[in-house]
Amino acid sequence: LTNGVYLLKSARIEMFRKAGESELMINAPECVYDPTARTASSGGTFELRSGDGQFVTTGEGFLWNQTDTTLRISNNVQTVVQPLPKKKSDRP
Repeated sequence: LTNGVYLLKSARIEMFRKAGESELMINAPECVYDPTARTASSGGTFELRSGDGQFVTTGEGFLWNQTDTTLRISNNVQTVVQPLPKKKSDRP
């Protein structure tokens, strides 16, 4: 696009813990990335998934700020939380 802003198709933003494990992923069919402002945004659909798969949030419209790692979600937000599977040591 203009002014050094990029239109990304099949965009994926992934954040990791210090140990290298995935913390969360944001997937969007399309978003705009501004490397100067260090933001990614979209008015379209997206999916946010925790690294452990425990929750999934879907919606329309987001703004992710890379500088302070904030995520703002706009419309039609739905979240599904799944319990983590029990470890063998947790079973009776």
